[in-house]
Amino acid sequence: MLGWLENISLEKKHRVRLPTKNLILTNKYERPSQPNIGSNIRSLLFDLISPLTANQIERAIQETITNYEPRVNIRTVTAVPSQDENGYNVTLEFFIVNLTTPITINFFLQRIR
Repeated sequence: MLGWLENISLEKKHRVRLPTKNLILTNKYERPSQPNIGSNIRSLLFDLISPLTANQIERAIQETITNYEPRVNIRTVTAVPSQDENGYNVTLEFFIVNLTTPITINFFLQRIR
């Protein structure tokens, strides 16, 4: 019985992880039927790479997930500027509602010309 419960939690993790990342990377007005969903993180990528911009990215991610993803409780969001790679290393750690194991998503944000 315990193995069955573990499979359900793994399935839940996969069902939440990708939509959460897609929500962060979606710009507002990118979805015609839902123009308010998304974050405008891409516009922040054209600012100077600095701790101030990293803080703005962190707040934008927290606000977007809090507003549009009710299945997730955020634990931490960290954006670390990388001058050499011209972008930000982002780590998002969150809990799925009713699960006790945290999920971590790591990705790199950089502007695309």
